[in-house]
Amino acid sequence: MALEFVALRHLYGRDHLDQVLATFGLILFSRRGAADLGPAGLALPLPAWLTVPVQIIPGVYYPAYRCRSSSRHSRLPALLYIVVMRTRLGMLIRAGAPTANDRRARINIKLLFTLVFGLGAALAGLAGLISTILTVQIGMGENILILAFVIIVIGGIGSIRGRVPGRDSSSA
Repeated sequence: MALEFVALRHLYGRDHLDQVLATFGLILFSRRGAADLGPAGLALPLPAWLTVPVQIIPGVYYPAYRCRSSSRHSRLPALLYIVVMRTRLGMLIRAGAPTANDRRARINIKLLFTLVFGLGAALAGLAGLISTILTVQIGMGENILILAFVIIVIGGIGSIRGRVPGRDSSSA
């Protein structure tokens, strides 16, 4: 949230592409800093009680950790949907982008953006729970990041149809 307060908050009035490029630059900067500070990779062992396979149906076994993780994380999209679509906070988030430049709105939009940024960072940290399945390493999401950047540039940041593979972005 401090990163949003110090670096990104000043870009909200600018074009979306400026925000994407600044975020990409911050990712590259922090990647280099993390590489200078820590090890290249870190494997975290599972607790012994989670290494036992669980029988899903007769003859089919699945790792206990993945069963527990799947059951826990499958509820997260539903919870986010409820928060965004059914609560006052969700209403403020949905209304936040259009009212960012509207001085008549009685919403502390800067605080709202900081909270949403913090929520996104917390969800990214939650996604780090996959670290017991994969080795956590610096830059492990860069392949996806490059593809996402290309999709944003070609498809357009405001066009959902432009992001669908096989669609011509000019028809969106």
